[in-house]
Parts: sequence; structure tokens; C-alpha cells
Amino acid sequence: MEFCSQCKSLMVPKNVGSRTVLVCRGCGHEKKKVKVGEYKITEESRNKKPDVMVVEEEMKKDIEEQRRYMEDLYGVGGDGDFEE
Repeated sequence: MEFCSQCKSLMVPKNVGSRTVLVCRGCGHEKKKVKVGEYKITEESRNKKPDVMVVEEEMKKDIEEQRRYMEDLYGVGGDGDFEE
């Protein structure tokens, strides 16, 4: 990790053609002499959408039946509280 000699902001590696340079995020200053093995450029998407679970109608019925069975067996009401 290196910091800019001009503004002290973090410098990040950037591919320019066939070589890698360090570029300051603050002022745009570039450092051209970079040992490629010292830095690794990775890209991560910040817009990753969460996984969505799809429940089939038949599965929904089975879950509802299991819920009613548990309510009858343990005396649990619809709100999750035990009946007195």
C-alpha cells in the first residue's frame, strides 16, 4: 500500500496498456515505476443483488400444514406465543 507524495491519499494500481501504474484517488498523480508482483488488481461489484428464494405453491401448502401441526402439538398460537 502506498500513499501519494503530493496529497497523501491512497494510491491504487491501474492497468495502462500492458503495464501497471499507481494512481492517486485524490489528485490523480501517477507513479509509473511499479513492481507488478507487489500489487494485485481485483474488481468487486457493489451492485450484487441478493439471492431470492422461490417457494412453490405445493411447498407452501406443506409448510402451512406443518405449522398447523406444530400449533396443535405444542399449543403455539399464530403469533408464536405459547397458550396458557
